[in-house]
Amino acid sequence: MAEGQQARKIDARLEAGLGRPKGHRSEMLVHWFSDIYPKAKPAPNFEQVQGKRGLLYAAIKNVVKQQTKVDINERTVQRALNGNVIESGTESRIASALAVIFPNDSPKNSSVSDSSWICGVWDVGYIEDDLNDPLHITRERAYCEADGNDYGGYYDCISYDRKYEFIFTLDVNVDCVCGRYLVRGRDGPVGTGLFQLISSRNREWLQGHCTWYDFDRTKIMSSPCIWYKSDAQYRGTYESDLTKILNAEIVLRS
Repeated sequence: MAEGQQARKIDARLEAGLGRPKGHRSEMLVHWFSDIYPKAKPAPNFEQVQGKRGLLYAAIKNVVKQQTKVDINERTVQRALNGNVIESGTESRIASALAVIFPNDSPKNSSVSDSSWICGVWDVGYIEDDLNDPLHITRERAYCEADGNDYGGYYDCISYDRKYEFIFTLDVNVDCVCGRYLVRGRDGPVGTGLFQLISSRNREWLQGHCTWYDFDRTKIMSSPCIWYKSDAQYRGTYESDLTKILNAEIVLRS
């Protein structure tokens, strides 16, 4: 899909008042459940789950509890494996549990190409260097969703009241995310920018750089850029790390 078409779809969604993306269908889990699970060999202590879906759901629930201290319903596990919409955090927890139950045949070892992990809500931070202000961290919230194989969304600024809205389109290649953003409804270079990020921490953390056109200086500016999943279990740790990294960069630039 052309970038303009993707932007128009995002515009239409916002104007219709549809709000935030609520989740996504995990192609990774669906592929695993339909194609890998029937032939997969479980770890010796999980042999009872082979071919018995009810026992598999219960085992996933128990492993998630052991790994993360988070309780998920067996019905939620069933829905995820059968292609219903789920939150990205749930997808990640189930995939990690399956890696314990099926160490050689888990979703993370499968060949399916799936980028839906990028969908959801992300907390974003980067450094701004306004002409008349000191260096400072700007915080945003990014809402990302899929339209077929196309990914994009919009930003809410949470550091200050912004009078215009940014939308973005992006490409996901395994763990590398490249994107372009612009002001909704605005032509010309003001407000346009690019970012490239690499994922880590179980795909709940994205780190890289962003660039944009600075109108006051008529030059290209850049900054380290960090995204982390807003519903991540270790959200507090991620927030602390984001602040430390960006503050350290401010010290280097000052």
